[in-house]
Amino acid sequence: MGILRIRTAYRRRVVAALAALAVPALAQAAWVKQAPIPTGADLYAVAQLGAAEVWAVGGPGLAVHTKDGGGTWTVKTLATDSLHAVFFLDALHGWAAGNGFFRTTDGGQTWAKNSPWGSVYDLYFLDAQRGFAAGNGGVTYRTTNGGLTWSNAAVGTLDTLSSIWFVDPDHGWTVDIAGRIYHSTNGGVSWSLQHDAGEYLSTVQFLDAQQGWAIGGDTFLRTEDGGTNWFQVAVPAGTWSHAARFSGPQSGISVGEYGNVTRTTDGGQTWTTVSPIGSGPRLWDVESTTVVGAYCGEAGALAMTRNGGQRWALIQSGGTGMAHALDAVDPLRAWAASDQGEILRTVDGGAHWLRVHVAGFDNYGRLQDVDFVDSARGWSVGRQEFFGGGTGRIVRSTNGGKSWQVQYSVPDAYMDSVEALDAQTVIAAGNIPLGPRFVLRSTDGGSTWTDVAPSQAVVMDSDFVGSTGWIVGGRIHKTTDGGQTWVEQSIPPDLLYAVSFADSLHGWAVGWGPTILRTTDGGQTWTPQSVPGATNVILAVQAVGPSEAWIGGFNGLVAHTVNGGQSWQMESPPGSAGVSFESVRFLAPDQGWAGGGGIWRRQVTGYR
Repeated sequence: MGILRIRTAYRRRVVAALAALAVPALAQAAWVKQAPIPTGADLYAVAQLGAAEVWAVGGPGLAVHTKDGGGTWTVKTLATDSLHAVFFLDALHGWAAGNGFFRTTDGGQTWAKNSPWGSVYDLYFLDAQRGFAAGNGGVTYRTTNGGLTWSNAAVGTLDTLSSIWFVDPDHGWTVDIAGRIYHSTNGGVSWSLQHDAGEYLSTVQFLDAQQGWAIGGDTFLRTEDGGTNWFQVAVPAGTWSHAARFSGPQSGISVGEYGNVTRTTDGGQTWTTVSPIGSGPRLWDVESTTVVGAYCGEAGALAMTRNGGQRWALIQSGGTGMAHALDAVDPLRAWAASDQGEILRTVDGGAHWLRVHVAGFDNYGRLQDVDFVDSARGWSVGRQEFFGGGTGRIVRSTNGGKSWQVQYSVPDAYMDSVEALDAQTVIAAGNIPLGPRFVLRSTDGGSTWTDVAPSQAVVMDSDFVGSTGWIVGGRIHKTTDGGQTWVEQSIPPDLLYAVSFADSLHGWAVGWGPTILRTTDGGQTWTPQSVPGATNVILAVQAVGPSEAWIGGFNGLVAHTVNGGQSWQMESPPGSAGVSFESVRFLAPDQGWAGGGGIWRRQVTGYR
């Protein structure tokens, strides 16, 4: 459970500089949640109202709203079940649906549930009174009084209807997930089968009574005669769409499986891949108005474009994956190793945590540790899972975590810890279940690696102060030559998950039990300590001074000592009940982050 600490002289200078800043006597330190914001839940539908206003809905029953492009959010819970559809006619009139219909006439300040019917997967309104919906069991719905009441009609299939669209009060289309396209000429009172593509369809949209699209997966169907005939349009290999939207006859955007985004600027004759499958979380919906657009998806994914879909800017902060490790080089720039093959990075002190999909990992990958030597160069380790096994990987970034390259892979391995002593010397540790444990050392920036593991090592974490370092797990080992050779120091009473030293003498190691050990002689001796209120497991530790440290663990445990562990002050961040904190990273005694099932920052606020 790699916990990142102050490891180099560079970082100790940062700490010293921060500690030297004059802190007002009446200043207070507070914990603020930074990720995931606005939610870590899946978001299934998005509605856009201009260049900066976005609504999105998802599970469980959440509706999230921003008016400033993601700078601030409001989060409302409308239901206990997931919401799968949202539609806003203007800034005041909106509807949401899932297992029931919800309606607002005051811009989302209040919502009323108008019907218990469901499950509904798409909504479309022509005006403030006339609307349509489609959902489970091949059923469509229609309202003529703004959603106060709804009537229903079956289309002739039991398959789920995924999308619905009307061009006027009479003429509309709906599609099901089995690839059927249905047409109504009487306002949804009755439907007829118009076409059977035999493939997954998730979106239907008509630009006028003649020109329309039916899209899903790699099936992109176009009609120019109101649906009498449909023909397949070629799309790039690897395209898989869950939603698409045309903002006009020429411009369209499709989003889908694991970050896949494609776009057209010639009316769908050709499509270009913007983001390939594997570049992010699964995307469920997209809206666009000429050059401005928004999408949403798994794990709270939200992004906007202001150039017709060529580039997308994330407007949520962080993802739902556990923050297994944290690192920071200054108060603004920090990183978190996360699930779903992601590294989270911030350049604004955590106001926004940007999700970066790491090469060599997909959504079944887990980044376990991360360490940067400066604002540009860093390493991360983890495991890429696949059916029946997995591969341990070491990856490197040279641009501050914007992109990553695989440097080394170990079949069947779990990679747990990485420690960059400088730009060339890196230590990475892991194990193969029921097989060898290894400590890999590189002296050329990760181009080549040598196993320097001591015998009987079970390594969960490591920490270095200059060329002196420690690895912990089932045993504690120490090196004084930059990891070339190791000497066993101690066998702890339980498995250790993390270790951190403030200098070459003073450090802590924590783990199962709960176990917390302190040394004041570089590890020659370790003294057990106790933390009142800590139960079961301590997962994270950071020494910020010879007598000062932070720890994190199960059930929202965050605690702080300033007297060498004689006493500990509990400081569980607000809203962290039940959260497991696997990582803590402090740049100064009162300024740092705690991460696990979310990321919180503690910093000094207020002044005399």
